[in-house]
Amino acid sequence: MHQRAGHCYETGYWIGEPYWGKGFATEALNKVLDFAFDELQIVRVQAFVFEGNTASEEYLKNADSNRRDFY
Repeated sequence: MHQRAGHCYETGYWIGEPYWGKGFATEALNKVLDFAFDELQIVRVQAFVFEGNTASEEYLKNADSNRRDFY
């Protein structure tokens, strides 16, 4: 994660193709977000995906609906 402005941070991840669909990115990002919001008291976290990465797009949509401060 790196600080964008004030209390807004950005996170990212990359998973090698042989490991796609195994839940590694989901598990790792959930832990990062829990730590960011619960321990560091970060107000907002942003993430972006490469065009066509539908698995990450779906994860971010679900994460957004569960955490109001994750975009």
